[in-house]
Amino acid sequence: MRLALARVPARVPAHILALAPLLVLLSACASTAPTPASSGATQAAAAPAAAPRTAPAVEMAEAPYTAAQIREATPAGRRIVLRVVEPGKPDVKRVLEFAAADANGVDIRSETIDAAGKVVDTSNDHATWVELLSHAAFPKAKVEVKHRTISIPLGTLMCTVYTVTGDGPDPEVTTYYFAESMPGPPVFYFVEKGGKRLTATTMESSSGSR
Repeated sequence: MRLALARVPARVPAHILALAPLLVLLSACASTAPTPASSGATQAAAAPAAAPRTAPAVEMAEAPYTAAQIREATPAGRRIVLRVVEPGKPDVKRVLEFAAADANGVDIRSETIDAAGKVVDTSNDHATWVELLSHAAFPKAKVEVKHRTISIPLGTLMCTVYTVTGDGPDPEVTTYYFAESMPGPPVFYFVEKGGKRLTATTMESSSGSR
């Protein structure tokens, strides 16, 4: 789960360019009364373009929790430790600390710790509860939802499992396990492509939660 889920030259608006020939014609014919035909042509040229069609809204799958449930489970002081495994590389840990939580959102400090126990990266962010919930928002057409039990260092947990397929001919497939009793980040998730696992992240501990 990303707690972190990238930011053209100015030009003359198209409708101004489209009216330029009409303005030249009106200037040249200022002393001549328009014939019915030219008047009709002028009206046609000045007619507004049809409004572009709006793409239909994407239907989203039901989220595993509500923003209120995440807020209730994440008071100031909650601390989560995740282990990240990537084939061919040393395991790393990611520590998330939640502070200064209120009704609107929470401050989050994130640390990445290498295999030797050294902190190699830190970041500080603020997120609203709705923003945190959006990390579990998936297009309904791209996700399969199941309920499964998983055993991890936290224990044996009943989870809502989302298998999300990306776009393209050879898409990445990400599977998220959201513990039904622990609103917040997935307790386990992994990414695969072409049947090969690229990375896996497991929650090792979660303290200070309600």
